[in-house]
Amino acid sequence: MSEFRSGYCAIVGRPNAGKSTLLNRLVGLKLAIATHKPQTTRDRILGVLTTDDAQVVLVDTPGLHKADGGINRHMVKTAEQALSSADVVLWMMEIDTDDARTPSKGQHHIYNSIIASEKPWIVALNKVDKLPDRSRILPWLKLWQETFNPPILIPLSAQDGDNVDELLAEVCKLLPVGPMLFDADTVTDRTERFLSAEIIREKAILETQDELPYSIAVTIDTFNEEERFNPDDPVVAIQATVHVERDGQKRIVVGTRGKVIKKIGSRSRRDLRHLLGCRVYLELFVRVTKKWTHVDHQLREFGYDQ
Repeated sequence: MSEFRSGYCAIVGRPNAGKSTLLNRLVGLKLAIATHKPQTTRDRILGVLTTDDAQVVLVDTPGLHKADGGINRHMVKTAEQALSSADVVLWMMEIDTDDARTPSKGQHHIYNSIIASEKPWIVALNKVDKLPDRSRILPWLKLWQETFNPPILIPLSAQDGDNVDELLAEVCKLLPVGPMLFDADTVTDRTERFLSAEIIREKAILETQDELPYSIAVTIDTFNEEERFNPDDPVVAIQATVHVERDGQKRIVVGTRGKVIKKIGSRSRRDLRHLLGCRVYLELFVRVTKKWTHVDHQLREFGYDQ
């Protein structure tokens, strides 16, 4: 009988590499929001996956990128802290074109950070599903192997699940021998309030598309859990505020005759019902909080410690 293994696996990489999609796929629950926009993830999201032989604590991190202050500094600091405290590092890269391209300076920076951490590491080459012909993955594998010489290199699709089980098996092999770090039924250390705010922020980003994803923050004003336990009509009542930085952005979020904010609310309720397991009453407000992405006290109030 093999020894039980447990530990933290930091999922790092450039923005939009598919880190959040992989976390959700592995734990089988939507913990981390994911959109087409890079830098959607702003905080450390922890997902716990327990098997018969191991407990891997997956830590989804914001994409490592150049930090030019404010919210970006918070995101990079969060990712660097996760890297330094991990037992295993999973570096996610993405296939973003048919032809393999020379790694960027940002990728070399991530490589140097991983090597400096002296942690065991794996490379996951994500989004193979984007290739029209799977044989085109060979130049990508050759390029990354020759450039960084990773101990383990696994092509996969976090979206479709291809090779995800193989990746998990390799991660578990690298974990230290030890007891469970969390109860077997624990899935995350994040509260339902936090996850609810993230769901609403995701829908706001998706509904406003390319216009203002980085200017949106969401705070939960009230979260009435008591009504959930009403046996006749279980419901959670949530009041939340969508924060933007300028009056023009508020008009975009609200939309003509409130159409956009209504769509945000409708799409949020569907995911919230799945998350909370009951009917959800959701009331949304939109507020202009000027320059919140660069004001230290406002970042702290919204939970983005620097």
